[in-house]
Amino acid sequence: MNKLSINYTSFAKSLSSFSGLNLFDDLIHKFEIKNLLGHELPLKKRNRGFSSWNKFYVGIFGFIAGTDCLDDFDW
Repeated sequence: MNKLSINYTSFAKSLSSFSGLNLFDDLIHKFEIKNLLGHELPLKKRNRGFSSWNKFYVGIFGFIAGTDCLDDFDW
């Protein structure tokens, strides 16, 4: 099993609420969340725009980054 190692340095920049999103992205892909939940999401009716999975994915990351409502996604 591969272990995740995190290195800390004295000259590292300050962390923001977006710092851990890469870790969660790796976890979502590792545990294949799309395969587990993707069939529960509604299908697209048009060939343009974002898929239901993309909207759900962004919602997960927004929740992790600290958004309070949908208006926070505008910035």
